[in-house]
Amino acid sequence: MIFIKNKRKIILSYIIFYLLVALILALLSLISVAIMLASELFLAVSILAFLRLHIADVKQTVQIGDEALVCKSFIVNGGVADAEIPYEKIEKIEVKRKHLLVYVSEEKPFAIRDNYINYPDLCKALCEKCKEKNPDVYIYNAK
Repeated sequence: MIFIKNKRKIILSYIIFYLLVALILALLSLISVAIMLASELFLAVSILAFLRLHIADVKQTVQIGDEALVCKSFIVNGGVADAEIPYEKIEKIEVKRKHLLVYVSEEKPFAIRDNYINYPDLCKALCEKCKEKNPDVYIYNAK
């Protein structure tokens, strides 16, 4: 079962963020032309610098397979990474309203945010599959 992100929600949030930044920079441009040019250059460089991460954020998918949880295009420590996590290594799952925290043995937890299509189904399917493969997994529902 593959879960994909709600692309409209993510793209809209990026558009709003960059429009607000551009608006603030336009207000600074009223002071002088040099400040305007520097701020527009800053905006263009920041968009280009983070373009790869923005594209990866839109392309993120979570696949609940038979033997492992497959996460594609996740952003880890400023880079894009894919992971295949066996259900036996998952120790704990915290289900919250806005995100799902998955604790993997001897690692920091990673979050699956609520911006996936059918997010409640994702939570339910992941918890069921983990319980099926690893009865010792602790599932904490913090709603």
